[in-house]
Amino acid sequence: MLSQKSSISGPSGPKANALWSSTPMRNSTNPTERVPSTTNLEYPFEPTCKRSSLEELLGFFVTSSIKGLSVRLVLCLERVHALSSTLFLCATMKALITLVILAIVLTLEPASADLGTIQSTCKRTPYYNLCVSTLQADPKSASADVTGLALIMVRVVKAKTTELVGIIRGLKGSRPDLRKALDQCDQAYSTGILVADVPVAEEALTKGNPKFAETGMNDAASEALGCEGVFKPAKSPFTDKNTALHDVSAIAAAITRLLL
Repeated sequence: MLSQKSSISGPSGPKANALWSSTPMRNSTNPTERVPSTTNLEYPFEPTCKRSSLEELLGFFVTSSIKGLSVRLVLCLERVHALSSTLFLCATMKALITLVILAIVLTLEPASADLGTIQSTCKRTPYYNLCVSTLQADPKSASADVTGLALIMVRVVKAKTTELVGIIRGLKGSRPDLRKALDQCDQAYSTGILVADVPVAEEALTKGNPKFAETGMNDAASEALGCEGVFKPAKSPFTDKNTALHDVSAIAAAITRLLL
């Protein structure tokens, strides 16, 4: 009884286990249909996350990271460029300010020395303030010596005389009552000063013979006084201009006297 039961239970041991594991099982409902072995079971679907998809995803993240870094690098470079431009501008402005200060210093130093020359020269003339202001009004006085200052004053005499001649000739038509005095002043200024005194003084100073320049300027001062006197007992219509002409002529004569 026992031996018969053993034979029904089937083989045992390693071989029997191997036999059972490799032999397809039969369906209990249909003995003729075999159940597929689990060792050769194939899945009816494939994984959706393929290797190519992983590579594309990885490439996307790498590309995005590179783009982000590139944007940050560009922004950083722009900030560095802006900072460099600011520093360059500051350096340029500093250099310009230094050059301006240097130019001012170099300009003021000679001007101070020339102002001393003008002041020391004008102190020996009868009208100090007028002498200084008149000479300083001419840019050439900044580099002029005493002879140059004398020539500047002679040209001032010429300019003031020319102005007076124009005024006198304009009044001849509107003031017939002053015609005689106006004719005398016109003659003295146009012929005496502009034709004789000024050219002689300029030539004398240029050739180094200041005595004739002094004489010519003294004559110009006398002509201004004479023009003012011909209107008496009335007052001339240009007394202030006659006075100015007399004063600059006297200053020119005094400066040329320093050269003797």
